[in-house]
Amino acid sequence: MYLCRFSRKKYLLLILVAAQVVLILYFFLYRTEAKEGLHKISFLTGGYISKNKRASKIQLDNYINLERASSRGYFLDFNSSMCFTEGTDIKTMIVAKGINWKCNCLPGWHGPDCGQPEVLFRAILASKKGSKMKGPLPFQRRLIYIFKFDKSSSTLTDMRINSLGDIIDVFVLYKDDSGPLEDDLKNVFKKWQHKIVYVGNNTQDNVWKIAESHIKNLQKSDYIIFNLSNEVPDRASLIFLKFYENIPEPIHFRLKWSVFGFFWTYPKKTIISGGACTVAYLGDILSNDLSILVNNKTLGGGITLGDLNHTGGWFCEYCATPEDIMEYLTSNTSHNLINWDKIGTNKITHKYIESLIENGLYIDGKTELERGHRYSDTDFAPSYVLENDFKFDFLLINFYSQNEYYV
Repeated sequence: MYLCRFSRKKYLLLILVAAQVVLILYFFLYRTEAKEGLHKISFLTGGYISKNKRASKIQLDNYINLERASSRGYFLDFNSSMCFTEGTDIKTMIVAKGINWKCNCLPGWHGPDCGQPEVLFRAILASKKGSKMKGPLPFQRRLIYIFKFDKSSSTLTDMRINSLGDIIDVFVLYKDDSGPLEDDLKNVFKKWQHKIVYVGNNTQDNVWKIAESHIKNLQKSDYIIFNLSNEVPDRASLIFLKFYENIPEPIHFRLKWSVFGFFWTYPKKTIISGGACTVAYLGDILSNDLSILVNNKTLGGGITLGDLNHTGGWFCEYCATPEDIMEYLTSNTSHNLINWDKIGTNKITHKYIESLIENGLYIDGKTELERGHRYSDTDFAPSYVLENDFKFDFLLINFYSQNEYYV
């Protein structure tokens, strides 16, 4: 009898413990799902602005809240001197801390706080307007980066988001058709999903109007950066925007022009593409028109970051697999950019694309490309690409050439 009662109590105790474990697991799983819900990509559609009510309730409730962040984390205090961490030779300053009262800049950085990159220093000299920049500001300006996203530029999108994710506050990706790319975004950019706003089935004409309505606490002094689909800005060309004021506007970027990969360079070497300005400048001066921001007619008003020796980033044209290049060339959008009378559509085959990559010929089959040198060119490719060469090897190595060398 006693053993029977003991066994019954034992079973009841085990049941109670099991029930508590289930409740605890449910509680933690619920909290995890709720937390993950805050880090999902905001998928929007053009229907939000227009009378077409295609956007769902979930889409309309998605907002990105811009937080006010101190600039202090990017600067160190040495004997009352505020020095920009990424541009300062910290090791030598620590050794001479007792006698060093000025920031000791690393190569490629300038200014009393070592916060001005080489491209900015050269741009101000070239403008001959002098500098009225002030900083560092006590609180960071937020950076909103807008660019076009399609299948042929998915690799470049990877470069942009993963190399700039820690300094960009909001990524606005737009697509001018309704192709199924949402799953790709969800799977590839898990670390930065909470910063991504995806505007599908839209154009650059009103993408900012849609995205702006889903960004809270936006300030007039925050910066808008706009590229199309081939540009990869250099980190140094953007980070200083967060900490200084009175920067000449608008800003354009002179980029190194690579083709098929970073191993081929277009004969002109560089191209001016993309632009940046404050929210106030975009609204008050440019009437929120992104196309004016990247128009060459606005070049005279501001500064251009980059020159032939120190570019502001990369313009990587046709930097995709032969399959994706073929798909782009046979699409309707490419017919506005390519002189098909000179090429002939019968040439656009997988073998033709491979032949161009192998022999260093542009898409017209005539213009000879120049070779890039990985180990001697200072701006051969973005540092993120070089650090992850296993993922971007087809853009660093010409696998179609039998005589490829890298010096």
